[in-house]
Amino acid sequence: MAKLKNFLLGKGEALMQPVRHNTGGGPKKHPYTFQESRDRLLPKIHLLNNSFKDLPPLATPENMVVTKFTLNPAYLAKSYFPDHFFSVIGQVVIGSKGVSIIPEKWPKKGKPKLSESLVLFASAKKEKVIAFQKKLDDINFQNEADLQELIKIEDIGTFYPGERIKGFDDNINDITNCEIVLHASSSHHDLFIFYALEQYADSLDIELNSGLKSNIGGITFIPAKIPKLAIPQLEKFTYLRCVRPSPKIRIFKGSYTSGFEFQLPNEEALNSSFSAAILDAGYDFNSGLEKWVSHLDLAESTTDRGAMHGTGVSSAFLFGSLEEEQVAPRPYVNVDNINVYEPSDDDECFNTIKDSPAKTNIVF
Repeated sequence: MAKLKNFLLGKGEALMQPVRHNTGGGPKKHPYTFQESRDRLLPKIHLLNNSFKDLPPLATPENMVVTKFTLNPAYLAKSYFPDHFFSVIGQVVIGSKGVSIIPEKWPKKGKPKLSESLVLFASAKKEKVIAFQKKLDDINFQNEADLQELIKIEDIGTFYPGERIKGFDDNINDITNCEIVLHASSSHHDLFIFYALEQYADSLDIELNSGLKSNIGGITFIPAKIPKLAIPQLEKFTYLRCVRPSPKIRIFKGSYTSGFEFQLPNEEALNSSFSAAILDAGYDFNSGLEKWVSHLDLAESTTDRGAMHGTGVSSAFLFGSLEEEQVAPRPYVNVDNINVYEPSDDDECFNTIKDSPAKTNIVF
C-alpha cells in the first residue's frame, strides 16, 4: 500500500469567518408605534390640562400638579423604565402603585389579557404639562427621539372623583378622625407641600395634628379631624395619595384560653437603667410580675378583659414565647405598663396616647 502524504496548510486563519449563533432573541417588539401612541394619548393630555384648571390655587402648591402615568405591561422591567421621557417633559416621579389592566395592545400573540402593570405618580409645574401637550399638538413635530419612550405609556390621566377617598361608609360623623396620606418626604425640599396643606386645610376647617405625622419611604401620614363635607374638597389637593378613617381601637372580643403553668425567673432585669413603655388597656395586679412591671393609669377606667390583655402583652415582651412548665428567661429590661384605653371613646383614647409623653417620662 502506498504511503499517504500529509500536507501542512499555512495561514489557515485566513479561512476563518464569524459564525452567527441564533439565541432566539432579537429586537424588542413594541405594542405601539410613536404615531399610534401620540394619537391615542394626546386627547387624554388635553383632558388632563383642562382638569387642572378646576383645581383651587391652594390645592396646587407652587403651581405643581400630579399626573398618573400607567405603563404598558410590556415595560415593567427596570431596564425599560422611561427615565429620559420624564426628564424631557419636566416630570419627577414621586410614587407608584401596582395595578391590573387590560392594555389596548401588547407585543404577544393573541388578544390582550388582564396583566399586572404600574401607575407612576409624577409631579411638575402646570406649564410643563401644557408645554408637553403643545409639543405633541404640533403637526410638524418630528423629533421622535426625545419622546420615543411615549410608546411605553399605556395611559395618562388625573384622579377621578372619589378615587383617593378610602374606607368611609354612609354613617360617618359630621366631624370624623381621619388619616391624610401625602406624596411627600421628610426632606426640606417638600416643606412647601406641608405649608400648602396647612393653608388649604385651614380654609376647609380641617384640624391637622401635624405633631403626630410620620413618614415612610416618601409617603407622609397625618392624623386629622375632618368635617364630612370637606372630604371631597380635600381630595382636590394634588399631592394627596388618599384620605381614610383613622384606625379604630379594637374592642376586646372572644375568649381567652386558661393558659398553662410556667416558672418565673428569680433574677432582676439585665438592664435596669431604663424601661420599655407598653401603652395598653390595664394590668392585673395579681399576675406576680411586679418585680419587672410598674403600672400607671392615664385612663379613667379599665375592664377585666383590658387588664388581662395588658398583662399578657407585658408578659410576652418580658419573656417571649413560653412552653408549659418552662423556666422563663431573665428579662432584658423592665416594663412600664400604662393604661390608655378609654372603652367608650376612641377620641379620648387617642388624646391620652398623644398626651402620654408629657405625663410620663416616655420618649417616642
